[in-house]
Amino acid sequence: MSVTIRFTNQNTTLTAVNVYRSQSPIDLENLPAVHATLPPDADSYIDESAVDGQTYRYVFAAIRNQEVVFSDEQTVVVEYQTGPGSNTLIQGDRDIGYYGTVASASFISGTTLAEAVGLDAGTAFNDSTPWLKFAYLGKTLFIPQAPIRHSVSWDDLNALGLVVGTGDEIVVGGSRFRVRLIQGAIVNPAPSEAAYDPMVTHSSEWNDLIYPSCATEVPSQPFDNWASITESGLGVDFSNGLGSYTWCQESGVTTDTRVARGYFGLTYVNTLARDSTSNQNGWRPVLEMVD
Repeated sequence: MSVTIRFTNQNTTLTAVNVYRSQSPIDLENLPAVHATLPPDADSYIDESAVDGQTYRYVFAAIRNQEVVFSDEQTVVVEYQTGPGSNTLIQGDRDIGYYGTVASASFISGTTLAEAVGLDAGTAFNDSTPWLKFAYLGKTLFIPQAPIRHSVSWDDLNALGLVVGTGDEIVVGGSRFRVRLIQGAIVNPAPSEAAYDPMVTHSSEWNDLIYPSCATEVPSQPFDNWASITESGLGVDFSNGLGSYTWCQESGVTTDTRVARGYFGLTYVNTLARDSTSNQNGWRPVLEMVD
């Protein structure tokens, strides 16, 4: 992982700034090897080789020709940051793991999120649903337990960069996030045939993260359930309310359709008209924490 160290640089005539790093106190009379060399106007350094859980000491040397002035030593404890909520995994690891739920009051409500990204299409609901917090392929993801908007089209979301996360990043609780849709299949485009748990969905984000969050156990999921939320609680069944389809990133075989999960339960997948604003079309965004 990386760690950022900031320092005051009031010099205007430097030739370079050297960075010294050690895991023990740094002796200016017996310096370790130069860890990095920065441009003369630098006032911060991103250490890409820092290791989670380690403690490092840094000294910066301002160089002007043959003259060298050293900074005070800075000590940094590197901790893996996962944003709001618990930093302790309940199950799994940082490739695929579950931290638990985060209350919307401690994170963000559906209405506040829609305002932050400029989304006014559709209708808000489940405004205070909790957020499920996951580790996935080294990233931290937050996904609402239930959809937070219905009657919204895939095109509405795409117009704001909310499909693959190309829209403006937002800040929640001091952490930066990109907002995108979940991946509902592992191929793109995905087959247009409606089905329950087809092979093209195995190892998708939906299967890896939403399946084990549900009380329903699916034979194809690679590990035991880490939560026991009902399908009703996840909002994936049309008989329990609106927005039971969750828009996903992938296209269908035809260019006017897009993948959606839910409606007939946890494992169901279908393709819908991308411009459809049916009240069963739901927005269940993924907030992906940005390092």
